[in-house]
Amino acid sequence: MSVEEEACIVAASYQGSGSRTVVELWLRAREGHSTLLLVHGLRPFFEIALPGKTNDSPDDLDERLSIVREVKDVMRIHDPIEKWTDLGTKLHWRVEVRQPFNVPKIRDTVKALGWEVSSADIVFPQRLLLDLDLGPHIAWSGELLPKDGDTIRDAGGRGLYPTDQVARCHIDDLRAIDAFAAPLITFSFDLETSIESGKILCAAAVVEQYGNSETHTFRGDEREMLEGLTRLVRDSDPDIITGYNIDNFDLPKIKERMEALEDRKDRLTRAILAGWGRVPATEEACKGGGMRGAPIVPNRQQNRRWTLTGRC
Repeated sequence: MSVEEEACIVAASYQGSGSRTVVELWLRAREGHSTLLLVHGLRPFFEIALPGKTNDSPDDLDERLSIVREVKDVMRIHDPIEKWTDLGTKLHWRVEVRQPFNVPKIRDTVKALGWEVSSADIVFPQRLLLDLDLGPHIAWSGELLPKDGDTIRDAGGRGLYPTDQVARCHIDDLRAIDAFAAPLITFSFDLETSIESGKILCAAAVVEQYGNSETHTFRGDEREMLEGLTRLVRDSDPDIITGYNIDNFDLPKIKERMEALEDRKDRLTRAILAGWGRVPATEEACKGGGMRGAPIVPNRQQNRRWTLTGRC
């Protein structure tokens, strides 16, 4: 079913398989529902230029380009265009690669071949916003997908996302619009823990949208509290998860207690105990991060910032 909507971008990631790369946009619509939008048509690339000031083509230019084409995971070299540099106008060739995670290694290889490399350190989902000159508020038109995991995977997604709807579109179907007050859902929570054992003693959460809030409290068995918090997160589908000092205490504690209580023979118990990320509950997501794809559990970055995929 075709649909047109206006929404606010909450978070972005990408899903790659083979030579196909799809940008994932988590949106909150003007009307209040959440959408996972699979955006097709953007390819990972960087640009190369000849070193020095000259714009004259050397006699061995074709040979040099052929060597770049033969580098593993290089898919295509586009025709050159002139771009301004600190040394004046120069020809630049766009080098298209298989997947975004291939860029760093290929970039270094091409540098070693004597080329100047640019536009090679842009996070792939952010490239979508930069190349299309988009802000956080967009209009999009595309196809609404049925709530079927196989259909969503065929469209480039991961499976059944915990959003109100999943859709697909092409980059040409996106455009910038004026900012509006998006009806974001916030989830504020707090834990109380035992100093002696480190276990969670009780928890509370407040879910808010349109100025209306619901308070939820959790007491009793630690496993049941974690499962209850996780169900609330996935059912309420918040855009923003917040609380006092959650980066330094509450989120690390959630992950710590999940690791203590999980069944190591069944990784899916991680999703039941701490699957707060806005991705399908799969074994790959439970293993988490890197080449395995976006993690479903709280994940700490190299800069020590904790992230929850698809949420702020």
